[in-house]
Amino acid sequence: MTIAEQSAIIALQASPKHTGTRYILRLAQVNLISGQDASAMKYLNLLSKTAFYRKWALSMMPGNQNQAVASGLAQVRSKLAQTDFVHHSNEIPAILHGLLEANPTNILARNYLLCYDLMSYDLDGFMEDYNPWPVLIWLSQNNLLSEQNAARYGIENATLKRMESFLRVPERHKNTYWYYYTNALDDNGQ
Repeated sequence: MTIAEQSAIIALQASPKHTGTRYILRLAQVNLISGQDASAMKYLNLLSKTAFYRKWALSMMPGNQNQAVASGLAQVRSKLAQTDFVHHSNEIPAILHGLLEANPTNILARNYLLCYDLMSYDLDGFMEDYNPWPVLIWLSQNNLLSEQNAARYGIENATLKRMESFLRVPERHKNTYWYYYTNALDDNGQ
């Protein structure tokens, strides 16, 4: 949340005439999610004076929030990392692992981590991060792809058939990890 807040402040400072409701909106959201109601009120009061964000700002003000807004904020708050650590912004795996420690069901963080592993050609890291689920890419790259190994890792025959279909026509499987991995290899000439 600190990085999101810092980015919004920097963007506001860099904007023409140091204005922009998008950045004020982001600062309000960050502070609401972080539980910093007094800081959030500062930004919500500003937004409540605008034509486009007035209704939203009033509905988000602590004390005015309906059940849906309050539960939505609580749900997002539950996904935040619970411990702070000093890191550089290029330490993507550490940041994503922190988010997953706080909330193992954070599908977005898990998908980013897995795609990062694939784009870095780190299949061992991918296997570790994807664990305990079986990974056909790893089996394929290590010449272990067979019905017996698939069964050993709990991979259903239907999934194995989809892998075979992918190998024949990859374009039909653009939303799969397999596609990310093979295109990362193609894009980098490896």
